[in-house]
Amino acid sequence: MHHANANVADDPDIYPTLAGYHASGRIRFLVDAFSLGGRRWRGALSLILGFTVQSAHQLVTARRRGFLKPRAFGFAVAETLAGVAVWATVAAFVGFVPFLFVFVIPLLVANVIVMLFILTNHGLSPRVEINDPLVSGLSVTAPCWVEWLTLQFGYHVEHHLFPAMSSRYAGLVREVLRRRWPRRYQSMPLRSALAELHRTARVYKDAVTLVDPRTGREYATLMPGCLDADVTTHGEGFSAMGGSPEPAVRPGTAGT
Repeated sequence: MHHANANVADDPDIYPTLAGYHASGRIRFLVDAFSLGGRRWRGALSLILGFTVQSAHQLVTARRRGFLKPRAFGFAVAETLAGVAVWATVAAFVGFVPFLFVFVIPLLVANVIVMLFILTNHGLSPRVEINDPLVSGLSVTAPCWVEWLTLQFGYHVEHHLFPAMSSRYAGLVREVLRRRWPRRYQSMPLRSALAELHRTARVYKDAVTLVDPRTGREYATLMPGCLDADVTTHGEGFSAMGGSPEPAVRPGTAGT
Protein backbone atom coordinates (compact mmCIF):
# COMPACT_ATOMS: atom_id res chain seq x y z
CA MET A 1 0.00 0.00 0.00
CA HIS A 2 2.85 2.38 0.74
CA HIS A 3 5.24 1.58 -2.09
CA ALA A 4 2.55 1.89 -4.74
CA ASN A 5 1.06 5.06 -3.23
CA ALA A 6 3.91 7.03 -1.61
CA ASN A 7 2.51 10.44 -0.57
CA VAL A 8 -0.66 9.77 -2.56
CA ALA A 9 -3.95 10.19 -0.69
CA ASP A 10 -4.23 6.41 -0.11
CA ASP A 11 -0.76 6.13 1.45
CA PRO A 12 -1.14 4.82 5.03
CA ASP A 13 2.12 6.58 5.99
CA ILE A 14 1.28 10.11 4.83
CA TYR A 15 0.77 13.03 7.20
CA PRO A 16 -2.75 14.52 7.30
CA THR A 17 -4.24 17.39 5.35
CA LEU A 18 -5.48 20.52 7.11
CA ALA A 19 -9.07 19.36 6.56
CA GLY A 20 -8.27 15.98 8.11
CA TYR A 21 -6.56 17.68 11.05
CA HIS A 22 -9.63 19.80 11.83
CA ALA A 23 -12.04 16.88 11.30
CA SER A 24 -10.47 14.45 13.76
CA GLY A 25 -9.60 15.00 17.41
CA ARG A 26 -7.43 11.87 17.32
CA ILE A 27 -5.37 13.25 14.43
CA ARG A 28 -5.02 16.62 16.16
CA PHE A 29 -3.78 14.91 19.31
CA LEU A 30 -1.25 12.75 17.47
CA VAL A 31 0.09 15.65 15.40
CA ASP A 32 0.25 18.18 18.23
CA ALA A 33 1.49 15.83 20.94
CA PHE A 34 3.78 13.37 19.17
CA SER A 35 4.79 14.49 15.67
CA LEU A 36 8.14 16.05 14.89
CA GLY A 37 7.72 19.66 13.88
CA GLY A 38 7.18 23.15 15.21
CA ARG A 39 10.43 22.78 17.19
CA ARG A 40 8.58 20.51 19.67
CA TRP A 41 11.10 18.30 21.43
CA ARG A 42 8.37 15.91 22.55
CA GLY A 43 8.16 15.02 18.87
CA ALA A 44 10.99 12.62 19.70
CA LEU A 45 8.21 10.34 20.97
CA SER A 46 7.32 9.66 17.33
CA LEU A 47 10.82 8.25 16.91
CA ILE A 48 10.75 6.18 20.10
CA LEU A 49 7.23 4.79 19.77
CA GLY A 50 6.25 5.51 16.18
CA PHE A 51 6.91 2.21 14.42
CA THR A 52 5.26 0.10 17.12
CA VAL A 53 2.21 2.38 17.34
CA GLN A 54 1.83 2.64 13.57
CA SER A 55 2.23 -1.10 13.09
CA ALA A 56 -0.49 -1.80 15.66
CA HIS A 57 -2.75 0.81 14.06
CA GLN A 58 -2.27 -0.67 10.59
CA LEU A 59 -3.10 -4.13 11.90
CA VAL A 60 -6.33 -2.91 13.46
CA THR A 61 -7.43 -0.98 10.37
CA ALA A 62 -5.99 -3.20 7.60
CA ARG A 63 -9.16 -5.16 6.90
CA ARG A 64 -11.53 -2.19 7.13
CA ARG A 65 -9.38 -0.09 4.80
CA GLY A 66 -8.92 -2.90 2.32
CA PHE A 67 -5.16 -3.28 2.87
CA LEU A 68 -5.51 -7.02 3.58
CA LYS A 69 -8.02 -9.55 2.34
CA PRO A 70 -9.84 -11.57 5.06
CA ARG A 71 -7.54 -14.59 4.79
CA ALA A 72 -4.37 -12.47 4.88
CA PHE A 73 -5.79 -10.46 7.78
CA GLY A 74 -6.38 -13.68 9.70
CA PHE A 75 -2.77 -14.72 9.15
CA ALA A 76 -1.55 -11.29 10.30
CA VAL A 77 -3.57 -11.51 13.52
CA ALA A 78 -2.38 -15.09 14.15
CA GLU A 79 1.26 -14.09 13.60
CA THR A 80 0.84 -11.14 15.96
CA LEU A 81 -0.68 -13.29 18.69
CA ALA A 82 2.11 -15.84 18.24
CA GLY A 83 4.71 -13.12 18.69
CA VAL A 84 2.97 -11.82 21.80
CA ALA A 85 2.86 -15.35 23.20
CA VAL A 86 6.58 -15.89 22.62
CA TRP A 87 7.63 -12.66 24.31
CA ALA A 88 5.11 -13.08 27.13
CA THR A 89 6.68 -16.48 27.81
CA VAL A 90 10.16 -14.92 27.83
CA ALA A 91 8.94 -12.23 30.25
CA ALA A 92 7.49 -14.86 32.57
CA PHE A 93 10.79 -16.75 32.67
CA VAL A 94 13.23 -13.84 33.05
CA GLY A 95 11.19 -11.42 35.16
CA PHE A 96 10.16 -7.77 34.69
CA VAL A 97 13.49 -5.92 34.98
CA PRO A 98 15.50 -8.33 32.80
CA PHE A 99 12.68 -8.23 30.23
CA LEU A 100 13.19 -4.47 29.91
CA PHE A 101 16.73 -5.15 28.70
CA VAL A 102 15.86 -8.31 26.75
CA PHE A 103 12.98 -6.80 24.75
CA VAL A 104 11.60 -3.37 25.64
CA ILE A 105 14.75 -1.23 25.38
CA PRO A 106 16.01 -2.98 22.21
CA LEU A 107 12.55 -2.48 20.68
CA LEU A 108 12.62 1.26 21.44
CA VAL A 109 16.14 1.58 20.01
CA ALA A 110 15.03 -0.25 16.87
CA ASN A 111 12.03 2.08 16.62
CA VAL A 112 14.30 5.13 16.69
CA ILE A 113 16.62 3.75 14.02
CA VAL A 114 13.91 2.83 11.55
CA MET A 115 11.80 5.96 12.18
CA LEU A 116 14.80 8.22 11.57
CA PHE A 117 14.66 7.03 7.98
CA ILE A 118 10.91 6.58 7.51
CA LEU A 119 10.07 10.12 8.61
CA THR A 120 12.85 11.82 6.67
CA ASN A 121 12.24 9.79 3.51
CA HIS A 122 8.75 11.23 2.90
CA GLY A 123 7.77 13.72 5.63
CA LEU A 124 9.34 16.72 3.87
CA SER A 125 8.01 15.84 0.42
CA PRO A 126 4.81 17.03 -1.29
CA ARG A 127 1.57 15.13 -1.70
CA VAL A 128 1.27 13.78 -5.22
CA GLU A 129 -1.50 12.50 -7.46
CA ILE A 130 0.58 9.76 -9.09
CA ASN A 131 3.35 7.60 -7.69
CA ASP A 132 6.61 9.38 -8.59
CA PRO A 133 9.54 8.55 -6.26
CA LEU A 134 11.60 11.45 -7.62
CA VAL A 135 8.97 13.87 -6.28
CA SER A 136 7.51 12.06 -3.27
CA GLY A 137 10.74 10.69 -1.86
CA LEU A 138 14.04 11.87 -0.41
CA SER A 139 17.23 9.85 -0.09
CA VAL A 140 19.31 10.62 2.98
CA THR A 141 23.02 10.09 3.48
CA ALA A 142 24.93 9.18 6.63
CA PRO A 143 28.46 8.12 7.58
CA CYS A 144 29.53 4.90 5.83
CA TRP A 145 29.34 2.83 9.01
CA VAL A 146 25.75 3.97 9.65
CA GLU A 147 24.74 3.16 6.07
CA TRP A 148 26.37 -0.27 6.42
CA LEU A 149 24.59 -1.05 9.70
CA THR A 150 21.21 0.09 8.31
CA LEU A 151 21.57 -1.80 5.00
CA GLN A 152 21.64 1.45 2.97
CA PHE A 153 18.01 2.14 3.89
CA GLY A 154 18.67 5.85 3.34
CA TYR A 155 18.78 5.20 -0.43
CA HIS A 156 15.03 5.57 -0.39
CA VAL A 157 14.26 7.00 -3.81
CA GLU A 158 16.20 4.07 -5.20
CA HIS A 159 14.29 1.68 -2.95
CA HIS A 160 10.94 3.00 -4.17
CA LEU A 161 11.94 2.65 -7.80
CA PHE A 162 13.03 -0.96 -7.22
CA PRO A 163 11.50 -2.23 -3.93
CA ALA A 164 12.66 -5.82 -4.47
CA MET A 165 16.24 -4.86 -5.30
CA SER A 166 19.04 -5.68 -2.88
CA SER A 167 20.28 -2.47 -1.27
CA ARG A 168 23.84 -3.39 -2.23
CA TYR A 169 23.00 -2.02 -5.70
CA ALA A 170 21.39 1.20 -4.49
CA GLY A 171 24.56 3.22 -5.00
CA LEU A 172 24.68 2.19 -8.66
CA VAL A 173 21.06 3.26 -9.13
CA ARG A 174 21.86 6.61 -7.49
CA GLU A 175 24.64 7.21 -10.00
CA VAL A 176 22.26 6.59 -12.89
CA LEU A 177 19.58 8.86 -11.40
CA ARG A 178 22.06 11.69 -10.85
CA ARG A 179 23.31 11.32 -14.39
CA ARG A 180 19.88 11.18 -16.05
CA TRP A 181 17.91 13.57 -13.80
CA PRO A 182 20.42 15.75 -11.92
CA ARG A 183 17.81 18.42 -11.09
CA ARG A 184 15.06 15.99 -10.09
CA TYR A 185 16.93 13.57 -7.84
CA GLN A 186 16.67 14.74 -4.21
CA SER A 187 19.09 13.88 -1.41
CA MET A 188 20.44 15.45 1.77
CA PRO A 189 22.29 14.29 4.89
CA LEU A 190 20.15 12.53 7.48
CA ARG A 191 20.95 15.09 10.19
CA SER A 192 19.86 17.97 7.90
CA ALA A 193 16.59 16.22 7.08
CA LEU A 194 15.94 15.62 10.79
CA ALA A 195 16.60 19.29 11.53
CA GLU A 196 14.05 20.26 8.87
CA LEU A 197 11.48 17.86 10.29
CA HIS A 198 12.00 19.43 13.72
CA ARG A 199 11.69 22.98 12.35
CA THR A 200 8.83 22.68 9.87
CA ALA A 201 5.21 21.49 10.15
CA ARG A 202 3.51 18.13 9.58
CA VAL A 203 0.09 19.12 8.20
CA TYR A 204 -0.54 19.71 4.51
CA LYS A 205 -2.34 22.96 3.70
CA ASP A 206 -2.10 21.95 0.06
CA ALA A 207 0.05 19.56 -1.94
CA VAL A 208 3.22 21.65 -1.67
CA THR A 209 2.67 23.62 1.55
CA LEU A 210 3.05 22.43 5.13
CA VAL A 211 1.29 24.45 7.82
CA ASP A 212 1.35 24.55 11.61
CA PRO A 213 -2.38 24.90 12.46
CA ARG A 214 -1.60 26.36 15.88
CA THR A 215 0.54 29.24 14.60
CA GLY A 216 -0.47 29.48 10.95
CA ARG A 217 3.16 29.42 9.86
CA GLU A 218 3.70 27.83 6.47
CA TYR A 219 6.63 25.98 4.92
CA ALA A 220 7.28 24.81 1.39
CA THR A 221 7.76 21.11 0.86
CA LEU A 222 10.79 19.82 -0.94
CA MET A 223 10.42 19.89 -4.70
CA PRO A 224 12.71 18.66 -7.48
CA GLY A 225 15.23 21.40 -8.19
CA CYS A 226 14.99 23.14 -4.81
CA LEU A 227 18.10 21.39 -3.52
CA ASP A 228 21.21 22.60 -5.31
CA ALA A 229 24.57 20.89 -5.45
CA ASP A 230 25.74 22.59 -2.26
CA VAL A 231 22.81 21.19 -0.32
CA THR A 232 23.28 17.66 -1.60
CA THR A 233 27.02 17.66 -1.14
CA HIS A 234 27.59 19.70 1.97
CA GLY A 235 24.43 18.99 3.91
CA GLU A 236 22.70 22.34 4.31
CA GLY A 237 18.96 22.35 4.85
CA PHE A 238 16.32 24.07 2.75
CA SER A 239 14.68 27.25 3.98
CA ALA A 240 11.09 27.77 5.04
CA MET A 241 8.78 29.54 2.63
CA GLY A 242 8.86 33.15 3.62
CA GLY A 243 11.89 32.65 5.85
CA SER A 244 15.41 33.93 5.45
CA PRO A 245 17.74 31.60 3.59
CA GLU A 246 20.68 30.22 5.52
CA PRO A 247 24.22 30.25 4.11
CA ALA A 248 24.69 28.13 0.98
CA VAL A 249 20.97 27.33 0.88
CA ARG A 250 18.49 27.71 -1.91
CA PRO A 251 15.02 28.32 -0.47
CA GLY A 252 12.42 25.72 -1.37
CA THR A 253 9.60 27.43 -3.25
CA ALA A 254 6.18 25.92 -3.72
CA GLY A 255 5.19 25.09 -7.25
CA THR A 256 8.66 25.17 -8.78
